[in-house]
Formats: sequence, C-alpha cells, structure tokens
Amino acid sequence: MVVFRFWWAFGETIGGRHLRNMVQDALKGKTLEVPGGVGGTFVTMDDLSRAFELALNSERASGKIYNIGSFYVTWEEIAGMIVEITGSAGGVKTIPLNEWNGPKFLSDSWEIGWEKAAEDLGYRPALGREEGLASLKKAIAALAGSLDGKNK
Repeated sequence: MVVFRFWWAFGETIGGRHLRNMVQDALKGKTLEVPGGVGGTFVTMDDLSRAFELALNSERASGKIYNIGSFYVTWEEIAGMIVEITGSAGGVKTIPLNEWNGPKFLSDSWEIGWEKAAEDLGYRPALGREEGLASLKKAIAALAGSLDGKNK
C-alpha cells in the first residue's frame, strides 16, 4: 500500500466550496477578501496520475506515505485570477492574517513539499510554476463559466 497526501487537485476544471463562493462573489461584483500570506500547494491531475504510476512501478514505494504537489499559490494570487477572469469591479482586499475572521480553511498555509516522492520515485511536476498557474487559471475560468449562468 502507498498513501498520497495532497491539498487540492485540479484538471480542466476545479471545484471546492470556498473557491466556488469566491467566484460567485466576483461575478456579483463583490470585493474578494482573502487572508494575506497564505495559500496552498495545488497538484494537477496529470501530476497526480504520474505519481500513482511511478508508485505502482516502484518496489521502494511499498508501505510509504508521499506528499504530492505541483506548485504553491497564495489566496491573493487566486483572488486576482478570479477578478481578472470574471472582470469583477470589486477587486481584492487582503486582510492581515492576525485580523482574518473569514473561513478557517483560508487562513491555514498548505505548503506541501514533495521531496520524498522526488527522491524515492523520481517524481517531478510536469509544468513549471508559471505554466501551472496558467493551467489553474483555465480551470478557474471553466468553473466561472459554469457558475455565470446561475448568477444572472
């Protein structure tokens, strides 16, 4: 058995209650409030699939636990993408972490390293950070497109 830990996976689209709520707020022209300096390590479905394949083909992986990720993104960056995608006039307001009163989930830093998977399995993200961000932006745009009709 092999265990993979990851924070948030996405493919051509992405889900998640907090992200969906942010997109809906932006579509309504509301200001997106996010905590400053925190975010999470996203993993693309391609990278996650490749990690499974590497583990299946490695005797060394048996009985181990691996963190898997592709790149780290702050909530400020995500909110900026959402505002750009939706054309929202509301903008982004960053709240200092010690003053954040929003969802607890958004205030935790989910920075996950994959060094052990790299060492044992030869795992490496397929995309660089900038390419990964562009892929995430496309997934968020797909989510926004699916929600846009529901907000009219």
